[in-house]
Amino acid sequence: MNTADFSYSPTTAIAGGYTIINPQTIELLFSTATGTTALTGTLTYSGTSIHDIAANLLAPTSKTVVDKAAPIITNTVLRDNNANGKIDQVLVTWSETIASTTDTTAWTLVNPLPGMGVAPTSVSVATNVATLTLAEPTDFNTGSGGLQLSFTANANYKDVSVSANLAGSVANLSLVDNAMPIVTSVATFDNS
Repeated sequence: MNTADFSYSPTTAIAGGYTIINPQTIELLFSTATGTTALTGTLTYSGTSIHDIAANLLAPTSKTVVDKAAPIITNTVLRDNNANGKIDQVLVTWSETIASTTDTTAWTLVNPLPGMGVAPTSVSVATNVATLTLAEPTDFNTGSGGLQLSFTANANYKDVSVSANLAGSVANLSLVDNAMPIVTSVATFDNS
């Protein structure tokens, strides 16, 4: 088989290697990362290097690519959304658009700050970002303080492709601190 007989549109190139999964399935690799798990397009075969066991050549063909890749979490950012000095939100970015959901049961806060609880109070999803609202900690804190986030897969977190690929579980995600510090008190002293 010659991988040069294959092309992919819109632009991603096919790498030189391939794997024969079974007599009816060949796995081709892209030569560069696509940057998303929501890849769609057209795969075209226009060569003469593939044949059946009776030496009949595969006819030239073009097929629409079906998204079978699960969405993955690419970033988690901690915020103080109302700027009161207490973290109250996590923005979770996925590798592709996911279905809208308000499900909070998939998320667990690991090492939560005092007063925060172990789960978000609400979740909303817009395109590829899930916004998790947190109960504010008891004390002022705009840092993670060891807080991490775990995601447990369930049927509510899936991409919007026709395949509805489910996201996989991920434990102990680190949170990027994007909460601005605030002044919590000011005092004057008579040093003399």
